[in-house]
Amino acid sequence: MADRSRTDASAPWYWAPRKTFGRAVVLDGLDLARLNSRFQQPARTLEGMRASFERNIVPLLRRYPGTRFDLVWPPYSILVWLDFAQRDQLDVTLDFKRSVAASTRDLPNVHVHDLQAESSITHDLARYTDIYHFDAAVNDWMVKRVCGTPDPTAADLASEEAALRAQVARVATPAGLAAVVDRADAPAGGEAQRNTQAR
Repeated sequence: MADRSRTDASAPWYWAPRKTFGRAVVLDGLDLARLNSRFQQPARTLEGMRASFERNIVPLLRRYPGTRFDLVWPPYSILVWLDFAQRDQLDVTLDFKRSVAASTRDLPNVHVHDLQAESSITHDLARYTDIYHFDAAVNDWMVKRVCGTPDPTAADLASEEAALRAQVARVATPAGLAAVVDRADAPAGGEAQRNTQAR
Protein backbone atom coordinates (compact mmCIF):
# COMPACT_ATOMS: atom_id res chain seq x y z
CA MET A 1 0.00 0.00 0.00
CA ALA A 2 1.34 3.45 -0.92
CA ASP A 3 2.20 5.84 1.89
CA ARG A 4 -0.69 8.28 1.63
CA SER A 5 1.06 10.77 3.90
CA ARG A 6 3.46 11.46 1.04
CA THR A 7 0.74 12.38 -1.46
CA ASP A 8 -1.13 15.04 0.51
CA ALA A 9 0.66 18.31 -0.23
CA SER A 10 -0.95 20.02 2.77
CA ALA A 11 0.31 17.33 5.15
CA PRO A 12 3.49 15.75 3.81
CA TRP A 13 4.75 12.73 5.75
CA TYR A 14 1.82 13.10 8.18
CA TRP A 15 1.18 9.64 9.63
CA ALA A 16 -0.47 10.31 13.00
CA PRO A 17 -4.03 9.20 12.08
CA ARG A 18 -2.67 5.71 11.40
CA LYS A 19 -0.85 5.45 14.73
CA THR A 20 -1.94 4.64 18.25
CA PHE A 21 -0.70 6.86 21.05
CA GLY A 22 -0.53 5.94 24.71
CA ARG A 23 1.66 4.82 27.55
CA ALA A 24 0.89 1.14 26.91
CA VAL A 25 1.98 1.41 23.27
CA VAL A 26 5.22 3.14 24.20
CA LEU A 27 6.10 0.62 26.90
CA ASP A 28 4.97 -2.54 25.09
CA GLY A 29 8.03 -4.79 24.88
CA LEU A 30 10.39 -1.99 25.87
CA ASP A 31 13.38 -3.00 27.99
CA LEU A 32 13.76 -0.03 30.33
CA ALA A 33 17.22 -1.19 31.40
CA ARG A 34 18.43 -1.35 27.77
CA LEU A 35 16.25 1.06 25.81
CA ASN A 36 18.37 0.89 22.68
CA SER A 37 17.84 -2.85 22.32
CA ARG A 38 14.67 -2.04 20.35
CA PHE A 39 15.89 0.90 18.32
CA GLN A 40 19.53 -0.11 17.69
CA GLN A 41 20.71 3.47 17.27
CA PRO A 42 24.44 3.63 16.53
CA ALA A 43 26.81 5.69 18.65
CA ARG A 44 27.37 9.20 17.36
CA THR A 45 30.37 11.49 17.61
CA LEU A 46 30.44 15.23 18.07
CA GLU A 47 32.83 15.57 15.14
CA GLY A 48 30.54 13.60 12.84
CA MET A 49 27.41 15.52 13.80
CA ARG A 50 29.18 18.87 13.48
CA ALA A 51 30.55 17.95 10.06
CA SER A 52 27.10 16.90 8.85
CA PHE A 53 25.48 20.10 10.14
CA GLU A 54 28.20 22.30 8.58
CA ARG A 55 27.99 20.47 5.26
CA ASN A 56 24.22 20.00 4.93
CA ILE A 57 22.50 22.77 6.86
CA VAL A 58 24.73 25.82 7.33
CA PRO A 59 25.16 26.52 3.58
CA LEU A 60 21.38 26.61 3.19
CA LEU A 61 21.03 29.01 6.11
CA ARG A 62 23.68 31.30 4.66
CA ARG A 63 22.37 31.08 1.08
CA TYR A 64 19.00 32.60 2.03
CA PRO A 65 19.67 35.48 4.45
CA GLY A 66 16.20 36.93 3.80
CA THR A 67 14.46 33.75 4.98
CA ARG A 68 13.76 33.14 8.65
CA PHE A 69 14.83 29.69 9.81
CA ASP A 70 13.56 28.34 13.12
CA LEU A 71 15.63 25.37 14.23
CA VAL A 72 13.59 23.46 16.79
CA TRP A 73 14.78 20.77 19.18
CA PRO A 74 11.51 18.82 19.56
CA PRO A 75 10.22 17.36 22.83
CA TYR A 76 11.23 13.70 22.59
CA SER A 77 10.03 11.70 25.57
CA ILE A 78 12.28 11.62 28.61
CA LEU A 79 12.97 7.97 27.78
CA VAL A 80 15.03 9.12 24.79
CA TRP A 81 17.28 11.00 27.17
CA LEU A 82 17.47 8.04 29.52
CA ASP A 83 18.53 5.97 26.51
CA PHE A 84 21.25 8.52 25.73
CA ALA A 85 22.43 8.33 29.34
CA GLN A 86 22.46 4.52 29.24
CA ARG A 87 24.59 4.57 26.07
CA ASP A 88 26.93 7.38 27.15
CA GLN A 89 25.46 9.64 24.44
CA LEU A 90 24.02 12.36 26.67
CA ASP A 91 27.04 14.65 26.71
CA VAL A 92 27.73 14.34 22.98
CA THR A 93 24.09 15.16 22.24
CA LEU A 94 24.05 18.23 24.46
CA ASP A 95 27.48 19.30 23.18
CA PHE A 96 26.09 19.17 19.66
CA LYS A 97 23.10 21.30 20.60
CA ARG A 98 25.46 23.95 22.00
CA SER A 99 27.55 23.69 18.84
CA VAL A 100 24.52 24.39 16.64
CA ALA A 101 23.63 27.45 18.70
CA ALA A 102 27.21 28.74 18.53
CA SER A 103 27.61 28.13 14.79
CA THR A 104 24.39 30.00 13.95
CA ARG A 105 24.79 32.86 16.41
CA ASP A 106 26.11 35.22 13.71
CA LEU A 107 23.17 34.48 11.40
CA PRO A 108 20.33 36.92 12.20
CA ASN A 109 17.89 34.87 10.12
CA VAL A 110 18.38 31.74 12.28
CA HIS A 111 16.56 31.17 15.56
CA VAL A 112 17.20 28.14 17.76
CA HIS A 113 14.40 26.89 20.03
CA ASP A 114 14.93 24.17 22.62
CA LEU A 115 11.68 22.46 23.68
CA GLN A 116 13.25 19.30 25.07
CA ALA A 117 12.98 20.10 28.77
CA GLU A 118 9.19 20.60 28.78
CA SER A 119 8.44 17.92 31.35
CA SER A 120 4.66 18.39 31.16
CA ILE A 121 4.99 16.86 27.70
CA THR A 122 8.14 14.73 27.77
CA HIS A 123 7.17 12.87 30.94
CA ASP A 124 3.62 12.16 29.71
CA LEU A 125 3.98 8.96 27.71
CA ALA A 126 0.30 9.09 26.77
CA ARG A 127 1.29 11.70 24.18
CA TYR A 128 3.64 9.35 22.30
CA THR A 129 3.49 6.37 19.92
CA ASP A 130 7.08 5.38 20.73
CA ILE A 131 9.82 7.10 22.70
CA TYR A 132 10.41 9.67 19.93
CA HIS A 133 7.15 10.45 18.14
CA PHE A 134 4.44 12.59 19.73
CA ASP A 135 0.83 13.36 18.84
CA ALA A 136 -0.67 16.22 16.82
CA ALA A 137 -1.50 18.26 19.92
CA VAL A 138 2.21 18.48 20.68
CA ASN A 139 2.83 19.66 17.12
CA ASP A 140 0.31 22.44 17.67
CA TRP A 141 1.93 23.36 20.98
CA MET A 142 5.34 23.54 19.31
CA VAL A 143 4.11 25.94 16.62
CA LYS A 144 2.47 28.21 19.19
CA ARG A 145 5.53 28.11 21.42
CA VAL A 146 7.99 28.91 18.64
CA CYS A 147 5.82 31.62 17.08
CA GLY A 148 4.50 33.09 20.30
CA THR A 149 7.59 33.66 22.42
CA PRO A 150 10.67 35.86 22.12
CA ASP A 151 13.78 34.33 20.65
CA PRO A 152 15.71 32.46 23.32
CA THR A 153 19.01 33.86 24.51
CA ALA A 154 22.19 31.88 25.12
CA ALA A 155 21.29 32.00 28.83
CA ASP A 156 17.85 30.56 28.05
CA LEU A 157 19.40 27.67 26.12
CA ALA A 158 21.86 27.01 28.95
CA SER A 159 18.97 26.98 31.42
CA GLU A 160 17.06 24.48 29.25
CA GLU A 161 20.10 22.21 29.15
CA ALA A 162 20.52 22.38 32.94
CA ALA A 163 16.83 21.55 33.42
CA LEU A 164 17.08 18.59 31.04
CA ARG A 165 20.20 17.24 32.76
CA ALA A 166 18.42 17.43 36.12
CA GLN A 167 15.40 15.58 34.71
CA VAL A 168 17.59 12.83 33.27
CA ALA A 169 19.37 12.42 36.61
CA ARG A 170 16.01 12.02 38.37
CA VAL A 171 14.57 9.58 35.81
CA ALA A 172 17.76 7.49 35.94
CA THR A 173 16.79 6.45 39.49
CA PRO A 174 14.27 3.65 40.14
CA ALA A 175 11.82 6.05 41.77
CA GLY A 176 12.21 8.62 39.00
CA LEU A 177 11.66 6.06 36.27
CA ALA A 178 8.61 4.65 38.07
CA ALA A 179 7.15 8.15 38.29
CA VAL A 180 7.22 8.36 34.49
CA VAL A 181 6.17 4.84 33.48
CA ASP A 182 3.51 4.52 36.18
CA ARG A 183 2.21 8.08 35.85
CA ALA A 184 -1.24 8.25 37.43
CA ASP A 185 -2.85 10.44 34.75
CA ALA A 186 -1.74 8.17 31.89
CA PRO A 187 -4.10 5.50 30.50
CA ALA A 188 -3.82 2.33 32.56
CA GLY A 189 -4.58 -1.35 32.05
CA GLY A 190 -2.92 -1.68 28.66
CA GLU A 191 -5.32 0.75 27.07
CA ALA A 192 -4.06 3.09 24.38
CA GLN A 193 -5.57 6.13 22.81
CA ARG A 194 -6.10 6.68 19.12
CA ASN A 195 -5.01 10.06 17.83
CA THR A 196 -8.14 11.57 16.37
CA GLN A 197 -7.05 15.18 16.12
CA ALA A 198 -6.94 16.41 12.54
CA ARG A 199 -3.97 18.36 11.40
